[in-house]
Amino acid sequence: MNLFFIFGAVVFSVIVFGFVLVKRTNKQLEKLRYENARSLKLLSQKENKLISLNLALKERNKESDEVAKTLVRRDLELTETNERLRELDSIKSEFVSVAAHQLRTPLTGIKWTLNALLNEEVGTLDEDQKKFVADGLVSTYRLIELINDLLDTARLEEGKFGFIFKIQALTPILKQTVKNYELMAKEKGIEFMLQLPEADLPFLRLDIEKIGIVLDNLIDNAIKYTIPGGKVTMRAFIDKKYLIIEIRDTGIGIPKAQFHRMFTKFFRAANAQLAETSGTGLGLYVSYNIVKRHKGTLSFESREGEGSTFILSLPLLEKAK
Repeated sequence: MNLFFIFGAVVFSVIVFGFVLVKRTNKQLEKLRYENARSLKLLSQKENKLISLNLALKERNKESDEVAKTLVRRDLELTETNERLRELDSIKSEFVSVAAHQLRTPLTGIKWTLNALLNEEVGTLDEDQKKFVADGLVSTYRLIELINDLLDTARLEEGKFGFIFKIQALTPILKQTVKNYELMAKEKGIEFMLQLPEADLPFLRLDIEKIGIVLDNLIDNAIKYTIPGGKVTMRAFIDKKYLIIEIRDTGIGIPKAQFHRMFTKFFRAANAQLAETSGTGLGLYVSYNIVKRHKGTLSFESREGEGSTFILSLPLLEKAK
């Protein structure tokens, strides 16, 4: 009897334990199914998102390819346009050069004819006639100046300006330039002076003719844009490895907004045009390129209404080792 009771109790315990175990296992399985379903859902969402990103990436790649193709086409178009512009610029320079050459000869003849008339080499003129001839001579000189500027520009751009560098003194050309412009300054009532150091300026490697063109352009501008009663000063001095030439005036100055255009072709500042002085807008462009060929620099400082200072720096000769 007791044995039967013990056996029954054991069986009942096993059944209860088994039931509890099965229930717990089912709960764990349900939990696992839920987590698995949740993981599958998240995985599906991520997969869908990945597919969307992949499609977007393919679309972006397609757009990038189209942009790249467009950029290539534009680059080719720009290259062709630049080639065409270079060709047109070359044609323009050649035309300017030929036209200037053709014009200079008759203008020179006109100049000599007017000079002969003014000097009464072919007959006496009354005062009115002399004035007409003198006005014509001034206009002729302006045209010759324009032709020379155009020729210099064309030669520079064609690489045919013909630089001849020699080791020589700069002082004589500075003194000669001042002498050339003394009368022009005097007629305008402008004080014009040259300041040189006590010690002789050193010899430099120069094309003296081309540096003369630079000095002429800078001093001509300084006098031209300085009102009567003003002052123009050319000063030369040594600063470290450079010989510096400063040309300072008390003229109309340059508008700050136009500084960046000073050494470009055909540029004349707005206030210079209002001053009604003659000019081609090529002198500073030519001068800048001449100085560049000398491995020097041409810069300026200016304040509108107060004047300008142009600074020409030329490298000194390297000392022998």
